Amino acid sequence: MKKIISLLVAILLVVSLAGCTSQSKDKDITAIKDAIITDLAITGANDIPDKKHLDRYGIALEDMEVCASFSTMGDAFPHEVIMVKAVDEDAADRVEERLNNRLESFMNQARNYDQASYALAQSCQVIREETVVALFLSPEHEAMEEIFSSHAG
Repeated sequence: MKKIISLLVAILLVVSLAGCTSQSKDKDITAIKDAIITDLAITGANDIPDKKHLDRYGIALEDMEVCASFSTMGDAFPHEVIMVKAVDEDAADRVEERLNNRLESFMNQARNYDQASYALAQSCQVIREETVVALFLSPEHEAMEEIFSSHAG
């Protein structure tokens, strides 16, 4: 009888830990986007609709479970924030590749006309946590990355 109870307790413990693990990995990228805009007092943020991710970045709709992206205009180095929760690991691989392509394209463009923007872009990076992939092209990318990392996930 003790073995059966011990086995049931062990199974219950494993199931409860598995439930906690999957919940903690689930980043709410919409809340992160809102926190970035609020905490960093970003004005003029224009949401990038889901369907525009294909045109701008080559990210297919079927690869995205959720996206939370925006850009601003007017500054010498405007903010461009792209966060995508991919539908699975393979989709996350494709999203990561597309965002790395975007970063490289931006750097190549900036290298030819604006050395300050080029230097700043060199310090930006694509970040991936599980199936969430993000790129913060911004003078405030470090603060954005900190907000991103500090949210449960």
